[in-house]
Amino acid sequence: MAFIRTNKRENPFVQIDKTFIEDPNLKWQSKGLMAYLLSRPDSWIVNQSDLINRANDGETTVRTALLDLMLHGYVYYYADRDDKGKIKEWIYEVYESPELNPFREEAQNMAKKKIEERKRKTKERNKKRLKEAKKQEKHPERDNHDLDKKQRKYPDRDNPDLDYPDQDNHGYNNNNLSNIKDIDIYIDTYKDTVKAETPVQQNELLKQSLKNTVPPLIYETLYVFSEDFNQMYNYIGIIFRAKAKVQKKYKIVIHLEEHDNNINKILLACFRKFKTDRRIKNKDNYLFKSICKVLEEIAEKITGIEEEILRQREKNITSSNNELLDYLNRTINL
Repeated sequence: MAFIRTNKRENPFVQIDKTFIEDPNLKWQSKGLMAYLLSRPDSWIVNQSDLINRANDGETTVRTALLDLMLHGYVYYYADRDDKGKIKEWIYEVYESPELNPFREEAQNMAKKKIEERKRKTKERNKKRLKEAKKQEKHPERDNHDLDKKQRKYPDRDNPDLDYPDQDNHGYNNNNLSNIKDIDIYIDTYKDTVKAETPVQQNELLKQSLKNTVPPLIYETLYVFSEDFNQMYNYIGIIFRAKAKVQKKYKIVIHLEEHDNNINKILLACFRKFKTDRRIKNKDNYLFKSICKVLEEIAEKITGIEEEILRQREKNITSSNNELLDYLNRTINL
């Protein structure tokens, strides 16, 4: 378990050094996490699980922010060992400024190694996914293997003037991209491998790269209503975080492709709400809660069906046992 130890000057108020706020090398998510950590009392101890639970950004975002702070000298990460040399826990020490960190160089070297290791694992996973994707393209599964390709009819698109018509009929496979962490790794590698002549083309290619992460109907809606790749990626992350929360609460597995109509309806309703209702300040939070609500309704139906099946099985078993007893009694009487 990793813990956070904050090192800052004593002050009875929430007062922090603005050095990290004005540091252009830090990501915004890193600055936000840094501000939260330095606002805690000197004796405050926070573990990673607590940090992850205090926001809906997810585990990957928290780990990435801590790694970014370590890379720029604000955080030092080390193991706390007992007298026998056994690791008791891992400690993150946070400093208001890199100049105050006596282990700055060591922390930066450790961060660089971790980043290189992450890139290496990302490339290996991406190669494996590409390999599996090529196999699926060579041997697609069909319901009717004798179907003549010339007679095959494709469904009409909702928008015939769509600039990218191929998006209306594409494959969906989320076996390997089951959560936002996997998508994050997939996209990082995709950015490194895909090149475009202009930023606009790059943005469109990146948006298209997300088509295998969600069902086609949901993807199409997000593609139309997202201004750029980052916004679309953020919306998909919200969907997966809502799904993970509901699955954990009800202890079931929800398949998005089986409920894409319901999810798509709530997405359209939210997007219309964003345009008409200016009172919504946090759109991401509004969307997250709305998706959680519809997924909870789905989960309640699933659990209700499962309970009904169990009741029917128990009823059938009881009925069978009664019939068996009647038969045995009749046999004994004869």
